[in-house]
Amino acid sequence: GEEIALACDLLYRLKLPPTPSIHSEVQQLSIGGKKAAPVITCVAFCFSKQRCYYGLDTGDICFWPMQRNGAGAVRYVGSHKGPITCIHIPRKQDGELGGLILSGSVDGHIKIWDYQGKVIQRPTVLIQTLYGHTGTITGLFAYGQHIISSSTDRTIKAWKAVEGRGQLVYPWYDLQATVATLDGWVRSMSYDRSQEVGDHGTFYAVDEHGSIVRVVPEDAHDEEGKRAPSKGINFAVDVGPSIGGGAAQSVVRKVHDRGVLLVRYVAAWGVLLTLCYDNALRVYDADSGDIQHEWVNENRCLFTDLEVDTEFSEVLVGDKLGVLAIYSLKAGRLIATKRVAAGPIVRIVSVMTRQVYAVVCEREAGIWRVDHELTHNVLRGGHTRAVVALYACSGGSGAMPEEEDYRIFTASVDNTVRLWDPYDMACVRVLEERASEVSAMTFYEAWNILVTGHDSGDIRLWDLDTGAARTLKQHTNSVTSLTLALMRRNEELLISAGFDGMVVIWDIRSLRNEPPHMIAKFRAHGADPVKGSLAATLSNASRLSAAHTATPTPASLSGATPQGGGSTVPVFDFPPAGAPEGAASLMSARSDVASLVGSSLAEGGAAAGPGADQVLTTLALEPEVLVVRYDVVKRVVITAGNDRTIRVWSPSGYYLLGQHLGHTDAVSCLALDANLLFSGSEDTTIRIWDTVPASHTPPSAALSTPSSAGSGGKAGSEPPVLGFIGSAMKVLTGHTRCVTALDINPATGHLLSVSLDGSLRFWDYVAGTVLHKFTHHEEFRCMALRFDKCEVLVGTAQASVLRFPSPEPIQATPAPLAAATLTTVSHSGAVPVTGKPEQGTPSRASGRTASEAAGITAGLGKVGLS
Repeated sequence: GEEIALACDLLYRLKLPPTPSIHSEVQQLSIGGKKAAPVITCVAFCFSKQRCYYGLDTGDICFWPMQRNGAGAVRYVGSHKGPITCIHIPRKQDGELGGLILSGSVDGHIKIWDYQGKVIQRPTVLIQTLYGHTGTITGLFAYGQHIISSSTDRTIKAWKAVEGRGQLVYPWYDLQATVATLDGWVRSMSYDRSQEVGDHGTFYAVDEHGSIVRVVPEDAHDEEGKRAPSKGINFAVDVGPSIGGGAAQSVVRKVHDRGVLLVRYVAAWGVLLTLCYDNALRVYDADSGDIQHEWVNENRCLFTDLEVDTEFSEVLVGDKLGVLAIYSLKAGRLIATKRVAAGPIVRIVSVMTRQVYAVVCEREAGIWRVDHELTHNVLRGGHTRAVVALYACSGGSGAMPEEEDYRIFTASVDNTVRLWDPYDMACVRVLEERASEVSAMTFYEAWNILVTGHDSGDIRLWDLDTGAARTLKQHTNSVTSLTLALMRRNEELLISAGFDGMVVIWDIRSLRNEPPHMIAKFRAHGADPVKGSLAATLSNASRLSAAHTATPTPASLSGATPQGGGSTVPVFDFPPAGAPEGAASLMSARSDVASLVGSSLAEGGAAAGPGADQVLTTLALEPEVLVVRYDVVKRVVITAGNDRTIRVWSPSGYYLLGQHLGHTDAVSCLALDANLLFSGSEDTTIRIWDTVPASHTPPSAALSTPSSAGSGGKAGSEPPVLGFIGSAMKVLTGHTRCVTALDINPATGHLLSVSLDGSLRFWDYVAGTVLHKFTHHEEFRCMALRFDKCEVLVGTAQASVLRFPSPEPIQATPAPLAAATLTTVSHSGAVPVTGKPEQGTPSRASGRTASEAAGITAGLGKVGLS
């Protein structure tokens, strides 16, 4: 269902210097004759001086000066004779220790440092070394005039400042007492205090056997039993009763059969957090010892460290695989995971300001912001890889005849399609594809058929009532785009396109016991697969040229048996008869193109007309169709691909009517609004075109039937004059990466766009301005508008579905027909995009009347090109 909204953004990374410090007192191991690089073993942050201190396995203590936009050069503080195991930075309210640095090491010593503090002449002053422990120091805390330490020698010790040194520069500490002796090595110690008056705080320590000891600071009393603050603080030890309900041993020991790695006391919540060697995080009531939550690492590896966010009641946990997990105590569940490092996470510490954390690995630290003040919600429901397609039903009759259908479908390259309940956005069904990767998806609302395209070239028709799937085969490469189109009266057909350069028209309904079948197939982009010659690639240029002098006819019309049986259907494969052959035809093709754009090309010269050079460049490629749309207003099929061109086809014989030229990189998405065509590209621009220029009249004939086309009927034999080359009416700029999806708000007519740059933009495309902009740290790959509420759904490359509130209404008039989602994948591998083609009538598609559309077109003409 809907998750707590948060975003995890990397601010910057800090890396260790490449060579060990010359100050190191620890002899480094040699690997292959070279000293091993030092690694970070512990971290602490000083909020007053904005310094991130870290200890190394070489015994060195250093720090990064921190700022919002980065960190300064590494500064050296001092060193121990063993790896550093803990660093503590006392606060100003900790008396004389405020501003100093405490460090503990494997060597069993505790050192007190002052860096550029009271002694100006010396950058670092080692104030004192505390001797007393005989094992590794595992915990250090400053408490008033005391230092509390724990060690693998099984003891917890208290050190007290010597009195009478107020006039001296630094304090001096003597061992006051061994506060507690545990049954085993003290693994971890924690301290916290609440904001309640009189609360001195509480220490908790855990040993290797899982036993927990509580140490409570108390004011000393005089002989009469009265409080005597002048006599200092005593530390009372409570082994188990407050946690184990009066038992001699702590209940935690019984639960953690493999021991406790780390303990953290959070006074504000009244709980103990423990990380255990059984790969679990557990939360206990600090008074009763009752377990409140238990979460096992879904990565099946050891948790390594944790940090808490008391403001949002969340626990951040890192593990050995470099994954940061966030658990919510309010929700009682895992709410987010993110892989933030390639190796184990050593420490997680809060730094600089609220919601900012240093996630530290062995050789670097990443500074991350966990942002809760978002303008959108994050929906996570199981997708583990990039979301490639989204579809939002438009409100017709759905699975329940008496209910409006607003279901939502998402498809991912993890080979699942998920169905979401629009009420609470809970995932209610999962369809899994086992044969080939999902690359495109749409939904036929009228027949309750889910359609998916795959990288094998297959198209699957999923019956949501039975869960059965039927396979259609025509494409020889990945299916990149699927859309539904009202190409015949009251008949909505499926159009598919693929990397093979082909466009296929399908009837996927099951009428009169006739199975879903192919109606027609034609090559929209790319070379002839049989001849493989340059002539095949240049044939459409010849067709455009011939359109001015003769009526073109299909070059070849071969019979093809549709998938699932049926009659022979037409397969149109250009070039037409008489097309120039081989490389020698290049100049002939250049002359043909030049005649189209209104100028001639001399040998070795350049075209004066717009777009001629681009035609010559793109025709020499073997392009792929990335997106296909059907314009219900102009009654034309529109295709675009990685050859940077947009082509317009007549559905009556599938003749090339013309091209739109201007993009400098692959065209990745299309949208339509009345007479206007919008295209997004990998060149980061959005261009606006007149779909079919007014000077060119598109065919009005209906889609030819297989029998008439296949038998030499009139369909397509007398098309109007062909051959326009369109130029962009306007260019919208602002995105910084590939534009992956476009859509039109049917209520306002505003253009929506998403991009791999992680932004969603609302455009007034007539003025060329951005009305609203939303950003997120993930890469946006597809988009869909919800028709039951003002909300825009966006799928990301990081497997998320984002829910953005629309700043303007989305609902227009009730949708009379099914919506259709368009999904395309880029030639480079996987940049799918989603849009919503026209449904039913022009007014439904664009939200504009014909006169309004004409006025906008005229307005764009007055604005001019940009």
